[in-house]
Amino acid sequence: MNIEERTIIGASVLVDIGHSKSIPAKIDTGADSSSIGVSNLRLTSDNRLEFALFDPSSDFYTGETYTVDDYAAVKVKSSNGTSEFRYRAPLSLRIAGHRIRATFTLADRSHARFKILIGRRTLGPRFLIAPDEEVVPIKAKGRSLGLSNKLKSDPQKFHQTYIKNERSKK
Repeated sequence: MNIEERTIIGASVLVDIGHSKSIPAKIDTGADSSSIGVSNLRLTSDNRLEFALFDPSSDFYTGETYTVDDYAAVKVKSSNGTSEFRYRAPLSLRIAGHRIRATFTLADRSHARFKILIGRRTLGPRFLIAPDEEVVPIKAKGRSLGLSNKLKSDPQKFHQTYIKNERSKK
């Protein structure tokens, strides 16, 4: 695929998974695979995998149960070095007008800002990533700014509270 034929997307995009709403997803070029938040995950008596997309506190939760026969178990290692076992299942989605059948690891992402992470395998050669283009800002508003303001207002107190205390915990 020529570079001119690729679709440019940002560090975050809106994806459709059959919901009435588009769902914000983070493009994670550091991740090989994609991940989606699920709840009510269970294995049925006939060995089918059932789950609901997202958790009940999410604006995107519909309560709809997905049932799949085509699933696998994988060991996922996070960037912080921890590993866990997850199920992996295929789902169809639409990104920037492209209909894609992708494989997602199923995880509890109830505390994550983005309920969907899109990794390199899902992106394939179809897309070019423009990191400065975002549908949803990646950094939580005010979080970094608040720390910067604390640092500027009292560097010594900031160091004592945030830097020195973090090092003593290790």
